[in-house]
Parts: sequence; structure tokens; C-alpha cells
Amino acid sequence: MTNPLEPPSSPITTPVLIPFAKAGVRHTNLLDGLPQTHVLRSGQITLIPGDSVSLHSTQEGEELIIPLSGRGQLNGPGMDRLPVEPGGMLFIPPQTWHTVVNTGDEPLVYVYVYGIIPKEAE
Repeated sequence: MTNPLEPPSSPITTPVLIPFAKAGVRHTNLLDGLPQTHVLRSGQITLIPGDSVSLHSTQEGEELIIPLSGRGQLNGPGMDRLPVEPGGMLFIPPQTWHTVVNTGDEPLVYVYVYGIIPKEAE
């Protein structure tokens, strides 16, 4: 029997419930891409006040940030700062350098979903 708290490690062929991480865990993979999914990767991030994720790029993919609790800010070179807080979802297009910082006084918890854009058939 598989552990229901661990993401599946083989191709997912039917709908499945993937639980969120326990409180206080900084990073947990929810979906790891192949072989689980064709294009999606996902994880849950918890940042303590003042903490941030390092500056990184979406490269050839797109990313969604779905805030669950706390508040923070999405920023990066050449972009307007955007609030990261429950009640909204952030879309980050390809080739976008960005970071997320916890600007609040409680942990910022969010889920990210990243998908690589499939190359056109030649």
C-alpha cells in the first residue's frame, strides 16, 4: 500500500487527491512531472516572516502561485511588485525572473504549479 501523504511516483492515470504538507515544512513536492504528469510540476512553499525564495526564471514554462495563508510579495527585474495573499492567484509567463518574499508577520504558505509549454510538432 502506498503512503497517502506521499505524491505518487508512477504515472497518474485516474484522479487522485494529493494532500498538502504539514505545517512548517519549507518545501514539499506535490507533483514531480514525468512520470507522474505530462507537463505539470507542483509544490507547497512555507516562508517564515522575512524569508524568500531565490531569484529564478520560469524559463520555457508558465507558473501559477496560489496563496493559502499569510502575505508576501512577488517581484523581479523589470516587473511591478504584486501582492501574494489569499483571494487571488498569480500567473507568471515564460522567461520571467522572479522571487517571492514574506512581507507579513506570520508564515506565508502557497502552492505553485509549473508547466512546461510543449514544443510545436515540426
